[in-house]
Amino acid sequence: MSSQEYDWGDLRSEAADHFGEYPGPALEERILAVFKDHPKLVADAITNVETRYDEGKIRSPWIIVTKRLEDELKRAGEARRIRAVEKVDKNAAIGQAERDIRRVWYTHIYPDHVLDELFGKDGPLAQWADDEQLQAEMLEVWQQRREQVGWA
Repeated sequence: MSSQEYDWGDLRSEAADHFGEYPGPALEERILAVFKDHPKLVADAITNVETRYDEGKIRSPWIIVTKRLEDELKRAGEARRIRAVEKVDKNAAIGQAERDIRRVWYTHIYPDHVLDELFGKDGPLAQWADDEQLQAEMLEVWQQRREQVGWA
């Protein structure tokens, strides 16, 4: 991963030349709070605001730069808190587990091993690991299959 160095003094001077003014102390403090950890974000925001300033869409560029930075940090923070879990159809997962028991897992000697395969961390039924009724049903499928093949 490559890194790029940013100099606040240079960015500030170039932007001030472009905007015709320097940021006020309060705005500059807010910008610097972001710049310390996210200098590219600040540089990109200034570039974006310069373009809009040149188009006459912005009259107070430093306020817009500051607002964009703070909004982006807020969105980034909110995005990091979003978690999603793909929902698995329980019936489909049970059907697959039953097929796996009949095909392969009937060879396990101990019921605990079967339960670990099915309900363990990476098992197809891990989401329902605390469902004792489902565990009993899966062990019944396992036992029936072992009887069918003469392993009971």
